[in-house]
Amino acid sequence: MPIRSNALTITARRYAVGASDTESVELSPGIDSELDDQQVLWVDCGLDQGELGEVDDALGLGGVVRSLADKPKVGVNFGDGIIRLTVAGLEAHQKSGRPKPVLVHIVAAPNAVVSAHDKAVRGLEDPVAAVVGDPRFGHLNAGTFAGLLLEGMLSGFYVELEDIEQGLDEIDERALGKEPSDALLNDLVSARHRIAVLRRTLAPQREVYAALARPVEQEDSPTGTPWPELVSRLERALDAVDSTRDSVLGSFDIVMTRTGQRTNDIMRVLTVVSPVLLPAVVVGGVMGMNFHPTFFDEPSFFFIVVAIMVALAVVTLLFARLRGWL
Repeated sequence: MPIRSNALTITARRYAVGASDTESVELSPGIDSELDDQQVLWVDCGLDQGELGEVDDALGLGGVVRSLADKPKVGVNFGDGIIRLTVAGLEAHQKSGRPKPVLVHIVAAPNAVVSAHDKAVRGLEDPVAAVVGDPRFGHLNAGTFAGLLLEGMLSGFYVELEDIEQGLDEIDERALGKEPSDALLNDLVSARHRIAVLRRTLAPQREVYAALARPVEQEDSPTGTPWPELVSRLERALDAVDSTRDSVLGSFDIVMTRTGQRTNDIMRVLTVVSPVLLPAVVVGGVMGMNFHPTFFDEPSFFFIVVAIMVALAVVTLLFARLRGWL
């Protein structure tokens, strides 16, 4: 991955035809004249004005890179042999909680690509790392290379979705156990918020990807064009987000069904307890009425009444057991 400079020197990487590895180069004014159609130079930097200015001067882009920090929204612009776009990826190395979008500014010029962002971006370099050993790699033009970066950022969304899906599977397993529903609902709300962030980040980028894939009837640009299938990959990512959102609703149904079942179990126990105690209450009420029959003079009758109460309770429980109510 291109190494971000701490001072005025920025390290970049050059990819050449037939090379099994990349070459680190030091940026200096006029380096763009050293590049040919068999090479692609990738510079990855932060949004510090000093770094942006250094890259701009080295590649002779006339202030295009310097202006990247002034683009706060996603969008795309086509200039004289230059593609300038701003898209959003996901922050890498986040510990937990909601995914955090990161704006990534990309400039594709003849034989050179510049990417600028203030935080590490998940998946940005993965497609490049996957094909760096391919001897055909140098045939890629700057537009196609920029497409690789976009593909990598989209892959970061798939990774986040897979993590959410795994969490939903765990929630389903816990819901089928004995865990209280409050904790499960909190986890579902958290998953729903994560999905909402992904969709709000991806959806505004439709126009950018569509513009990159839109055919133009003119001579081939010296910059080249990104892979047209990126639009389909973006749409599939959005479909995956919607599918994961449906999975959240499915998990919610499982939690609610399990909660309803536990409520029914509690009500069933309470319902059985009522008839178990009701005969004893009736007997106790009759025996406590304000009259004085002669059998009250016999103390042993007290234990007989208690035995009757217990017997009625046991008979009620056995009946409920035989009917499958308990």
